[in-house]
Amino acid sequence: MKKIFLSYLLAAATLTSAAQGVTSGTSSVFSAIQDLVAQTPMSPHAPLERLIGELQAGQGESIYQRATPEVQQALTVTQLNQIWAQLEAQAGAFITTEDFHHSNKGKYDVIDCRVCFKNLSLRCTATFDAVGRIAGLLFAPDAVVKNDPAAEAEAATYMTEREVTIAHGKISLPGTLCLPKAKEAGKRFPLVVMVHGSGPNDRDETIGPNRPFREMAHALARRGIATLRYDKRTYVYGTKVNEVGGADNYDTEVVHDAVEALKLGSSLAEINPDQVFVLGHSLGAGLVPRIISQSQVPVAGGVMWCASARALDVVLHEQIHYIAPLQGLDTAAAEAMYAQMLATLPQAYLDFARAHRPLDEGRACASPLLVVGAGHDYQVTKTDYDLWSEALSQGKGHQFLWIENADHCLRTTTEMATPNSYLQYLPLNEKGVEGIANFVLKQCQK
Repeated sequence: MKKIFLSYLLAAATLTSAAQGVTSGTSSVFSAIQDLVAQTPMSPHAPLERLIGELQAGQGESIYQRATPEVQQALTVTQLNQIWAQLEAQAGAFITTEDFHHSNKGKYDVIDCRVCFKNLSLRCTATFDAVGRIAGLLFAPDAVVKNDPAAEAEAATYMTEREVTIAHGKISLPGTLCLPKAKEAGKRFPLVVMVHGSGPNDRDETIGPNRPFREMAHALARRGIATLRYDKRTYVYGTKVNEVGGADNYDTEVVHDAVEALKLGSSLAEINPDQVFVLGHSLGAGLVPRIISQSQVPVAGGVMWCASARALDVVLHEQIHYIAPLQGLDTAAAEAMYAQMLATLPQAYLDFARAHRPLDEGRACASPLLVVGAGHDYQVTKTDYDLWSEALSQGKGHQFLWIENADHCLRTTTEMATPNSYLQYLPLNEKGVEGIANFVLKQCQK
């Protein structure tokens, strides 16, 4: 049986930073959608309500007829008719829809909502083209993660947390400073600033029941290392992000905010300004050398947690061809999915991504880097890790850590990850945590 991510179609928003713009919206306010038959105004989220109703009713033929040619090539009427039954088989009986949002991404309108089932809540995102045809559909985890009181009490014995704000220009991002409990008065700690991967991530990088940044922050605090994590601008501003932050590119999406976070962190009384580090994950990992080069304060080192070494479109193509067979899609359908994904990206963003040279920036980096790779990561693979190893082998005390039994979020896993595997909580790999902590602490001894 195909699982929840069977509906992980042409708007596969969790794959890349480019695709995150489809989910969060990074341009103008949503424009009114007109019914193609009646040509009468309707509620902005009515197209998604209709689509969900048709999925429930097994009306795949109606959906198919209103889909783009790319979707029609990727999915049959039979597959569309099966989606809802497969969702309920895994998530339990349907309860309700709620929390609708809408946005405009270039020539595409995007509507999303929470779909509540008995055992699990999912986020449904649908993409519509300029004439209202269905261009993409995604069901992804939308779990509400609750803190374990016993774990919280235990954490309070070795760490404290307080709210901070990363503010510059029109940008204001809420964040959390996590501090080890000092054993002596006036103790100043090394600091790791944590930089997100793709998508509109919160400060914890929440995905399903997993919160890898929060878990890493607490693990480092136990080892005497402070961390600063913050909500990503695409998470905070959604459809308004271009109004406050400018054009779409890696700098406005990631780098500028990370630079400001480093500056804030180094100014805090509890932090040793000579021991400030940057840790990037996924997209943020590949940008660590760029962040260091633009930093306004000294950076003692960088951690590159599953960093891609290749261009966005190359990695996206590889990811889609891995995911497509899991959804019962053939090579032609995967190629159609890939073409549609590229078509949703602002051209300026895609041009920037293609022009970016992460390996060259890594070679020029003035600070030591730790490159961390994972054997069960389908998003950033051994190909990328080997490219980094070759590019950085001769320079500046760079280090490398390969963890065979871990996935893209450095969770311990015994098999290759799939999109569906993130529905389950798995703890961070201890080798990964120790490797990152040891890198930071050893740099502090120099």
